Amino acid sequence: NAAGFQFANLDFQVEQVLLPMRRLMEANGERLFANLGFVDFSRPGSNVEHALAPDEYAELTLQTFLHLKNKFGIVPDALEIILEPDNTEHWRGRQIGLAIVATMDRLRRAGFSPQVIAPSVSKAGNFAAYFDAMIAVPGVLPLLHTVAYHRYDIQSGRAIPDIRKRAEQHK
Repeated sequence: NAAGFQFANLDFQVEQVLLPMRRLMEANGERLFANLGFVDFSRPGSNVEHALAPDEYAELTLQTFLHLKNKFGIVPDALEIILEPDNTEHWRGRQIGLAIVATMDRLRRAGFSPQVIAPSVSKAGNFAAYFDAMIAVPGVLPLLHTVAYHRYDIQSGRAIPDIRKRAEQHK
């Protein structure tokens, strides 16, 4: 039921940031690349845990794509499955993989085909465990376009060779 979704904050961000940016880029002969990123830092009292409900996550994502397309004429080019899963209680590699499969199935049936970005961990040192568990979910690897990680941890440089090895092994 699309009426059950509330997009006021998203609409505000699109109207105040994305649309003006797109106009400026188009005036310069450039095309905006839009990445829709999901943030799920749980709040006390929340009754939805998307990490544990991949079909719910997929439904929310599809409704977001439809809303952006129908209201603003924007279709995200990429979908960053979850921002900093290692800063959440339940998002781990397997949950990311299950969300990728469920979401891309739903999006593709609706005519959308964004690039998938994951695991987007906050610490490069956490990448390997998340990535390995994520791609162990059947069907994930062909759907994955870009691997992502942040380098907030001071020791992140040590993880880079291992990340590169995995990326090259699975391209």
